[in-house]
Amino acid sequence: MENTRQRASILAHLLFTTSLLTQRLLSKEQSRVFFAHPQILCQELCKLKNLLINLMYKSEAQEFSEKLAKSWQIIHQEAVPIRSKISPPSCTEKLLKKFFSQVNTFPTGEDHSLGFYLSKYGQDEWTPLPFLLLLKNLHDHHPDILRSWISLIEEILEDLLE
Repeated sequence: MENTRQRASILAHLLFTTSLLTQRLLSKEQSRVFFAHPQILCQELCKLKNLLINLMYKSEAQEFSEKLAKSWQIIHQEAVPIRSKISPPSCTEKLLKKFFSQVNTFPTGEDHSLGFYLSKYGQDEWTPLPFLLLLKNLHDHHPDILRSWISLIEEILEDLLE
């Protein structure tokens, strides 16, 4: 009888402890995303934001196209989250995914997206003219898209710095 009570007590304690750990792991505080180099990610997001602001006001995209591509590539490299497999995606992850998706699908109906050109910059298959024309098109006809990307980057930075 004593053994049964002890076992029941231990089992109840284990269930309670497991429940608490699960709640903590799934809570907002514990499911925060971590990045290997968050300061680099923040710096590059700030650089990219400033480059997009420059693109809104300057049509000479060639002067900062290399910086734009390098920033994009570093952000992609650094935006790999480190988190528990049972944790749900964080707000930062969702915002980064949304941003990447928007850049990777702009412009619609073209052979290659802006994300494609940004990712291929500096590789053998690199063709700068379509990339530069795409940046000029973005400057000339899509300041609203630039503003939305800048705003999205600001949201990502706010979430990262919380």
